[in-house]
Amino acid sequence: MIHLVTLDAPPQRTGGIASWVEDTALALQAQGQAVCLHAPNARESQAWDSTMPFSVKRMWGRSWGRHQGRWVRLQLPRHIQVGDAVLYSTWRLAEHSAERVQVPQALAIHGSDLSALGPDDARFLATCNKVDQVFAVSHYLRHLAASLGVDARVLPMPLAQAPMRKESGEELLVVARLTALKGVDRAIGLSRALGRPLRVLGDGPERSALEAAGPRVAFEGRVSRERVGQAMNRAAATVLLSRAAPDGQGAEGLGLVLLEAQARGCPVIASATGGLPEAAQAGLILHDMEKLDLSRIRAFLNDSGAGDRAQQWVRAHHSPILCARALLEALT
Repeated sequence: MIHLVTLDAPPQRTGGIASWVEDTALALQAQGQAVCLHAPNARESQAWDSTMPFSVKRMWGRSWGRHQGRWVRLQLPRHIQVGDAVLYSTWRLAEHSAERVQVPQALAIHGSDLSALGPDDARFLATCNKVDQVFAVSHYLRHLAASLGVDARVLPMPLAQAPMRKESGEELLVVARLTALKGVDRAIGLSRALGRPLRVLGDGPERSALEAAGPRVAFEGRVSRERVGQAMNRAAATVLLSRAAPDGQGAEGLGLVLLEAQARGCPVIASATGGLPEAAQAGLILHDMEKLDLSRIRAFLNDSGAGDRAQQWVRAHHSPILCARALLEALT
């Protein structure tokens, strides 16, 4: 049994880590592994849990953001048996339980849990030293971990193949939590400069300010993963123009949404921040957000082969079997 421990899981969480958790569980199971997902209890979780082909155990607790490691320490060990293995979706979940669990263990690094580490570098290093393998979802995060003395292995994302979309529209698409670092204001500026409509999927503290941007920006709020896929199938491009904080903290670890878009044949445009250039290798990377080359951007959007190249690149570098093989090599 492989126990996958997470703070973010559907249906209450729909972000990048929640998607990774679901896809990883399915990828491991497809390779013949028994999987049990451990996640915080939440309203309406029972209906989602019952539809999953893997086991789900809900953990109780309060103030998960602050005490997540302690809640896991109290509840996870009782479910572990000889021959099992554990995979934590973030290092903070493993902080207090790793030393109590005597089976192979690994943890994954996704983004702000490392890029916005702040004063917790000693805790991060100590936790990584308690597990058998550390995975990073990008070379950018691997280099950040190495700067702290942690040897991490880059893990392919478990993206299932999607059919090539049949047609595209004129609008640009943003899928993100609406915070200042996600650069939605930059995407709005880009859409205006290009004269194209923009659709924004996601919610967050910056929504009210961003909604004042103008009539050609449509905000849908938080939506299902299925709705995101529908929007990607119609968009001219998916855009993620994130920025780091002034002190360099909080840069994107990878940008899963860019990979998900390209898997459907939707071209992507990204800023040169954190791990985004890795996710957008087959797309368009904007290195100078203050001096946009609109002719270059328009040429990219009018390139009929951009979507096909993007999909082929994702299939070559990310898939459920590539992800599962890397995990199983470390855990078994």
